[in-house]
Amino acid sequence: LRELQRDLSQEGLNYPEAIVMSGVDEQRKVAVLSRIPLTSVRRHSDLDFKYFEGRELVKRGMLEVRFDTMAGEVALFVVHFKSRLTERRDDPQAKLRRGKEATAARDRILELFPEVETARFIVAGDFNEGPLHRPVRAISRIGARPISTLLSAEDSRGETWTHRYWRNDEYSRVDFVMVSAPLVAAIKNGKGVIPDAPKVLDASDHRPVVVSFEFDS
Repeated sequence: LRELQRDLSQEGLNYPEAIVMSGVDEQRKVAVLSRIPLTSVRRHSDLDFKYFEGRELVKRGMLEVRFDTMAGEVALFVVHFKSRLTERRDDPQAKLRRGKEATAARDRILELFPEVETARFIVAGDFNEGPLHRPVRAISRIGARPISTLLSAEDSRGETWTHRYWRNDEYSRVDFVMVSAPLVAAIKNGKGVIPDAPKVLDASDHRPVVVSFEFDS
């Protein structure tokens, strides 16, 4: 992360704030780079859930940072739910675990923002599932009660995929930005953008999702 921060600075993009979240997964972490000062940082490494006969922790945890805007403080939650690789035959592609990780993250967000209708928060990251599956649904709502809104995003050709599985030449949308109701009106152009320059896939098998906010009131 420090190397990326340095390289960006050499290109004139200065991100003085660099925060890393370390969970039980020793190889994969989530992080935030910020141009603006952060008012608080919290690493949620204690998110646990019942999994078959025992309890497990959300492998990458959940990183929470907050920052001030003209419209008030905003919280950003960064997640990376369990991949589809698993050795458990009783949970093919880790679908059950991934859904439980998302539910545990959602429940913590609701602990912090019980009045979700007036809360200002963003949830962003790699959900490792499509928009109709349980991780996204868990962050979106509980029953008929809305929790957050999934933002649409597309590239210059109108395509919405964010991940290419090279081995099988499969394309899917697994990376999302979701916002609480009071932030919907602050989204520039009402949706996100997926950069599709030729070098994007040289950096990663995921394409980034870019969402711009205008906090002017």
